[in-house]
Amino acid sequence: LKVSREADDKDAEAITLNNIGEAYSKRGEHHRALEFFKRALPLFRAVGDKSGQALALSDAMYDWSQVGNRRMAILSGKQAINIFQELRGAARGLDTEIQKDYLRSVRDSYQRLAQLLIEEGLYAQAVQILNLYQDQQFFDVARKASVDGPIFSPHEYDWVQRYDTETEQLAQLNSRIEEGKRQQIANRLSADRKNDQLQTIRMEFKNAADTFLTLLETNQKEFAQPPDDRDRVAEIKPVTRMQNALDNPGKEPSQAKSVALYTLVANNKFYVLLLTPNEIKAFAYAISADELNRSIIKVLSDLKNSAFPEKIRLSSSSLYGVILGTVSIDDGKSTLEAELDKHRPDTLLWSLDGILSYLPVAALYDAKKSQYLLEKFQNVAFTRADADRILRRKTPWKTAIGFGKSTTSEVTCDIPCDHAPCGKKLESLPLVTQEMAAIFRQAPKARASIKGTIILNQRFTRDRMLQARNTPLVHIASHFCFQPGDASGSFLLLGDDSKFSLHEMSNYPDLYAGVDLLVLSACQTAALERNQIGKEIDSLAELSQRLGAASVIATLWNADEIGASRLMIKFYTLHKLKPEMSKAELLRQAQLSLLKGRETAPNLNLDHPYYWAPFVLYGSFR
Repeated sequence: LKVSREADDKDAEAITLNNIGEAYSKRGEHHRALEFFKRALPLFRAVGDKSGQALALSDAMYDWSQVGNRRMAILSGKQAINIFQELRGAARGLDTEIQKDYLRSVRDSYQRLAQLLIEEGLYAQAVQILNLYQDQQFFDVARKASVDGPIFSPHEYDWVQRYDTETEQLAQLNSRIEEGKRQQIANRLSADRKNDQLQTIRMEFKNAADTFLTLLETNQKEFAQPPDDRDRVAEIKPVTRMQNALDNPGKEPSQAKSVALYTLVANNKFYVLLLTPNEIKAFAYAISADELNRSIIKVLSDLKNSAFPEKIRLSSSSLYGVILGTVSIDDGKSTLEAELDKHRPDTLLWSLDGILSYLPVAALYDAKKSQYLLEKFQNVAFTRADADRILRRKTPWKTAIGFGKSTTSEVTCDIPCDHAPCGKKLESLPLVTQEMAAIFRQAPKARASIKGTIILNQRFTRDRMLQARNTPLVHIASHFCFQPGDASGSFLLLGDDSKFSLHEMSNYPDLYAGVDLLVLSACQTAALERNQIGKEIDSLAELSQRLGAASVIATLWNADEIGASRLMIKFYTLHKLKPEMSKAELLRQAQLSLLKGRETAPNLNLDHPYYWAPFVLYGSFR
């Protein structure tokens, strides 16, 4: 600290002050930590270090909450998120993977602020913060809208204005100091005059910094008081639009209900925010993030082991108890399960945090009623807070295309391999031909479910796939090789044995423009997993939404070919019989046909979630 001050290096001084503050914070000396964060803030602002400024504000948010000034903590958190959002907007031209790496690095700031808002009963604001972090629409290739930030109350906004005014003065004074130092080096002024001028500006800077700290002290006292009318936040329009969309999804029958569920995995608690057309309720369960993640991983492991059905019911019921057993923060008694029973919605729209996004929530098991969640509700995952997507009317499937590869390939899925056999060629999918013939009707008198075109094997090329734009229904049945963290190494195998990688697909921003439903019945098309260094890429399902698909059905793991074929044929048969049925209900009923034993196969227990649970609907559920 002494060295940076003697060198007049304000950036280094700010970093050092912030590091000292973090050290005190880890020791539990939160008041002491705040003193250093407050001194670092004006210096970060003076040198134009936005990332450092956001970090100091985020660190201060935690320590303000620990000393009991939660309103000040929320204000600091909002300022931090506002800067993080600004930095994300500036990085929009960079590769999506780089943007996501940065966003993960600041996740704790969004999570802490959302948790604070929930605990203070500011549920709509918490939903907004979760949307800012989780909304994948931010990364859409063609999206050019302005970058949203947190909503400030009039009281908070008044402070932000004063903060900006005072720190802008510091930035201007620092610029004058730096210019004086440059002139000194260039020998444009006499030594005495140079020193006098620099000393004068430095004194002005010190006085301005002291004024800022005094202002900050005054503000923290203000925000330590109970809130008044100035602290009320105006309507948060994105949240209201979402509630209106839930109230009027345009589904048939018209009385069908939908609710949205936002999940948050905090360090010591798990939260669910229930969004209905008329209100927002918050629920919590005391469990550490590590314990919850272990439970999720256990369920995922049991889901993929079809030999022992009792295992998945046991582990899944435990996780059901955590998620549906979250308790109301308002009354401390009612559970999320009871609230859903009261509302009796048809559709649950899930915004899944952390590794919950790897989980098919339809496979959560209610041990008391001996029912999977699938048997109670339609379950849809949404990764973009776009009310228009929910309101979007279903496009009739008057035209459709089915792409498939049934033959053995010379291509290998080069996943890192420690034990032989490695480099195994991708096997044939003999049921693809049969599946396509049962789904798509090419001749007028054929009995298949959907009028469409079948493109198989050598005819299934990249050029032909690029021509599928504006086709309401596109169905792809082929291998997908997923490599965590590697968009270039993760690829869809085309019929001519060529690879179409996720990285290459991203170069076609309108690849699925006009597609109402994209069905990806290949393996792991919805898979999300970080590699060994923590890098995560888009799943094929998420990328497909980004490239224009209104909704996507994809798989979370390597789906069994027989089970997948039975489920897909049932899905389209149901559509033929009941074209008014929503996509979410079509998928649910097709999955139930396996669960209830209406679809069978020799030597296979198709009622096990391994066969039906990997299929998840994303996006528009109508």
